[in-house]
Parts: sequence; structure tokens; C-alpha cells
Amino acid sequence: MVELVCSEPFYGHVLGGIQRHFTNAIDTLAVGLRGDAVQLIVNPIFFLQELKRPEARTAVLKHEVLHIVFKHIFRIRSLDHDPFLWNIAADLVVNQYVSPYRLPDGAIYLATFPDLMLEVEDTADNYYASLCKLKRDVLRRGRSYGSPVSGRALKEILSENFPSDHTYWAGSHGLELDGEITGASVRAVVRDALEQVMEDQILKAYERAIASKVPGVIPGWLERYIKSILECRKPQINWRRVIRMFSSSARRSHLVSTMQRESRRFQADDDFLTYPGVKLKRFQKMVVALDTSGSIDHNTLETFFSEIHGIYTQGADITIVECDSDIKRVYRYMGHVPEYVKGGGGTSFEPIMQWLRSCGTRYDGCIYLTDGFADAPESKPPCKLLWVVSGGEGGDHLKFGHQVVLKADKL
Repeated sequence: MVELVCSEPFYGHVLGGIQRHFTNAIDTLAVGLRGDAVQLIVNPIFFLQELKRPEARTAVLKHEVLHIVFKHIFRIRSLDHDPFLWNIAADLVVNQYVSPYRLPDGAIYLATFPDLMLEVEDTADNYYASLCKLKRDVLRRGRSYGSPVSGRALKEILSENFPSDHTYWAGSHGLELDGEITGASVRAVVRDALEQVMEDQILKAYERAIASKVPGVIPGWLERYIKSILECRKPQINWRRVIRMFSSSARRSHLVSTMQRESRRFQADDDFLTYPGVKLKRFQKMVVALDTSGSIDHNTLETFFSEIHGIYTQGADITIVECDSDIKRVYRYMGHVPEYVKGGGGTSFEPIMQWLRSCGTRYDGCIYLTDGFADAPESKPPCKLLWVVSGGEGGDHLKFGHQVVLKADKL
């Protein structure tokens, strides 16, 4: 870990934020979901005695961190997928980036399948598709006529134990390890929360690596990958423009201190004697109704919270109300995505309308984030209403307000 922090700080910082569990219950080492955490699981005998080269130890640690960076451990595949081939495909991705460290003998690279013509820096899904076709050819014909070298390599790998341990990923069977559930046995809500936590950790590690100013530590592919994560987190809607529709006489304002020059508009009083000036800050008191029904998946929730944060950055005072068929939670949004949401049942818009009428607080507006798959509410809200509908479907029947649509391709 020290070697990674010094020479490639991004990987070192990601690894530093992961729990470590030492056990003889596994043969080598792995990353995966265990209990309520993402863990690096290590057999110390393998790590310290069988890996005789210090470089090999650094290489396998970097290999495991890359599986986290690419979120392989969170991927849930279809029921008919071939887990063995998926494991190979995931390793084909990460082993391209382990250099300059050298992995132990038996590691799988693109060169293992030379006549498949696999693209460099491609996705695990594309590698998996090529391997599936290769396996069908091998099983049907006994060998692959178009890719004889790759066919022989795959047959050898299939006849041996796979060198990497992916037993504890979200798509695995979820065996118990030292009294804790792992992999698919970990509840979906916990898996989703852990994926969000690890994405935050990856972004923080990137920022710390940039701050280290070690030359050449951020390769081009990593910059592009981080940029893609940040792009997915950006709100789709121009909230600076949309929020104007909620402007009303109830819009609030207050004085805040500032380190800028003294205000010409407001004379300093005793509360501001130690500050050069004050300024007037305007904000709006908003309700964001968050659809947490069973039809809202993890990716949609991520998109919704991107929009919530976009509203927050425009100076709004946000109260989030989580609701499926009834209201689950009410809380203020303070700039941080919660670890979980409550819901998973049916969908009804009426409870939010009734809550707005009876909560005793006057709000400037309500923004309802939903996929739109429920009957229109019967009650009219006591404030302006904006429906934000994901996926471009299911919102034509909604009433009592305006409507905007989130693009499906972002989800």
C-alpha cells in the first residue's frame, strides 16, 4: 500500500479507504461485499509466503483496486450468464492497467487470446461477448477454426482453477465468510449504498492524487473515466432558469456577512462590526417529493439526487419527502446524498398533496421526482408544482403543474 501511495497515489488512496479482513478461509485474496462493507479479503500466508516478489504483492493489490474502480464487484448479470467467462472478461479489463507491476504467473491478458482481436481498453461486456462466441465454437466443433490459439487457451483455462477469486461480488452466490454474509446475499439497498460510497471514495482519491502533484500519476484513460462519472452526476435541468417559475411574494431573504468591501446598501450594526460588509441573500423554501416506489431503480435515484443537488446549489432551502404509496421520511437536504431511501412499494401521488396542505409550513414550490407511473393526484397542492419525470414515459396524465422530462439515455 505504501508503494502504491508513493508511486501511484490514486490507487493507494482508494485502497486506504477499504476495510481489510485477514483469513485463511480463502486461498488467495479478493475484493467483495461482506456484511455491510466493501472489503479487501486476504489470506496472509498466500500474500506473504507464496507471493515471494514484493512487486507481485503490489501488482495484485492494484489488480483488486481496479475491480473496485470499474465497479465490477457491483455488477449483477442476467441469470443465464456464464460467471466463469464474466470473471475472465473482468480480468482482461483490469490487467491492462496493472503495469508497471508484474502479476504472478497465470494472469490473463489480451495476449492470451491473440486471434480474437480484442480491442485495447474495451469494456468487460464486449470481452464477455467475444469469449461466449469463442466458447460456443469450441464446444460445437471441438476447436475454434477462426481462433485456434484462443480456443486452446480457453480450454486450458476452463480445465484449471481460475487464478482470481470473484466469489464475493454482487453477482456471485453470496457464500458466508467468517460469520458474515457476502456477495448477492447482501441486501440490495446496502449494495446500492456501498456503490455510492465507493464512487465518492474514487472521486476523493482522484482529487488527492491531483493534489499530490506527482508527475504522470493520472493516465489519460483515468481522466476520461472520472470525467464520465462527473458527467453522470451533473443535473440535466438548468435549475437556474426553471427555479424562476417558483418566484413569489413569499420569497425569503436574509443578511449574511461577507469578506468583500463594506455594503453601501446596508449600514453595519453591532452584529457585523468585525466584518467588512454584508449582503442580501435570497432563497426559496422548496419541497422535493422523491418517488421511492419499487419501479425506481438505483440509477434513477442517482439521477434524481443529481437534480436535487442542482436545485440546492441555486440557494434553495430543500425539504425532501420520500414517498411510495405513503410518506416514508421527511428531512432537510444539506448537500449530502443519504445512505439509503425508504420505500419499494406501490406509487401514489396523493399523500404528498395532502401533506403539503396539512404540514403547517408555507413552501414556495414543490418539485416531484418520479417515473410517473401512478394515477394523477386528486388534490391540488397549495403551492406551485413541477413534475420531473424520468425516462420520458408515464407523465402525460399528470396535472396541477408544469412538467419536464429527464432523458432516458442518462439513466
